[in-house]
Amino acid sequence: MTKLARFLSIAAACLLAAIMVAGMLMTKADQELVGSYSPQRSLYLSPLSSSLFDPAMTRAFALTQDSLLVGDPESKEAWAYSLTWEQTSMTIDEFAEHMSFFSATAPSLEGISSIQRLAVASVGPARPYELFQVDNEIWLVTTVDAPTETTFAWSVVVITKSYRYSVSTLESWVQ
Repeated sequence: MTKLARFLSIAAACLLAAIMVAGMLMTKADQELVGSYSPQRSLYLSPLSSSLFDPAMTRAFALTQDSLLVGDPESKEAWAYSLTWEQTSMTIDEFAEHMSFFSATAPSLEGISSIQRLAVASVGPARPYELFQVDNEIWLVTTVDAPTETTFAWSVVVITKSYRYSVSTLESWVQ
C-alpha cells in the first residue's frame, strides 16, 4: 500500500468515526425532530419590519442532524445554516430575559408550562435562528444580531412536521 493510499484510508476512517460520534451526540428527542416542516402560524413579527406579512409563513423548513434548511418554494432556492442541538430547559423568566421583542405585541407566555431551547442555527458568527419547544409546539425564532447578550426576535413562527417538501428537495435547492 502506498503512503497516499494509507493516508486516504486513515483519513476516511477518521471521517467515518467523526460522523458516527456526531450522530451519537444527538439525543433521541433530537433525532425525532429531524424532518421537513411547514409554518403553521405566525406568533410575532417585529413592528420594525417593512412587511405586513411574515415572510417565514411562505417558507419550507427542514431539520437535519447538522443543519437547518430554509427554502423558498416559489424560487426553488434554499439556505443552509449550521445547527447545534442543545436541549436546554428554560423558565419563562429566563426565556423572557434571553429573548427581547421590539414591542408589546410579543407572543404571550401566559399559561406556558415548559420551554426548552432545542437548537441554534448559525452561519459564521451570526445566529439567525433559534428553535424552541414551547409546551407541545415548535417555535422557530428568527433573530437579529445585536451587540448585547440579549437576542432580539424578528419573528416567531410555529412550525409543524410536513411532507409537502422533503428534506432532499430542500437540500437540492441549496445554492
